[in-house]
Amino acid sequence: MINILVALNCEAKPLRQLLKLRSMQDSAPWRYYANDQYRLIVTGSGSLNMAMATSWLFGAYGKASLWVNVGSVGHKHAEIGQVVIASKIKDYRSGQVWFTPILLNSSSTATVCSVERVQTQFSDLQFYDMEAAGFVQAALKFTERERIHSIKIVSDNQEEQSEDLDEKRLLEIVEASAESVLGTVQQIHDSLLLRVSSSEVRFASKIDTDIELGKLRRVSSAQEHRWRELKRRWLAVGWSINDIHGALAVHKSTTNLLDWMEAELLTKPVSLEAKP
Repeated sequence: MINILVALNCEAKPLRQLLKLRSMQDSAPWRYYANDQYRLIVTGSGSLNMAMATSWLFGAYGKASLWVNVGSVGHKHAEIGQVVIASKIKDYRSGQVWFTPILLNSSSTATVCSVERVQTQFSDLQFYDMEAAGFVQAALKFTERERIHSIKIVSDNQEEQSEDLDEKRLLEIVEASAESVLGTVQQIHDSLLLRVSSSEVRFASKIDTDIELGKLRRVSSAQEHRWRELKRRWLAVGWSINDIHGALAVHKSTTNLLDWMEAELLTKPVSLEAKP
């Protein structure tokens, strides 16, 4: 299942129409649509609303193969309708930064800065939205970083200001880019499945013989379970097993080793453009 979270109904409408999603008449506190492959929820604007809806979706339905925030961004000179994939997300208020893996061979990657109100003065160095930081911060509490992605559509720039952007105009912009956005979502999903499958093969054929933690040091059953999951994720993002070999020499404590691996997977910039 792929979960898509969108702030505004005018941003969501073209996506749900293309995906042929049906409205779910249940107790959800947000507008919510679904079919057998996708769920789409309209969260309302702002990082808080996005974080609350993301957490609710996980609480209601559990894990998903992919979590994607789709929405609009502003930039100083980027072309209206351009689609970008966030590789770095910043919270303007707190200064916190998250790196999101790039699974496609794409030059359209971006730093997205989440602000509290609509931006009218732009930097050349980043795009501006109001939801990505809340989305990634919430999603990281219950799923792996490689399953969290933010895809944005440029809706305003220095020439076409946000003051002139009403729901009708935003709907037109998203409609023109919706097929590209959904194509990107599917490509990310397929790439992730391929990498997970490939990593499982490598995990079974190579890594178990290269590093058997239980033969090197005393390991509890809980640590063994955590080790196997972190090792699988390490391979899924395409990192070298040699780094773990080096860390084994540095981190004499099994807990410290596992904490180091988890911290690397959570914070280290990742590019998955090359084929596994």
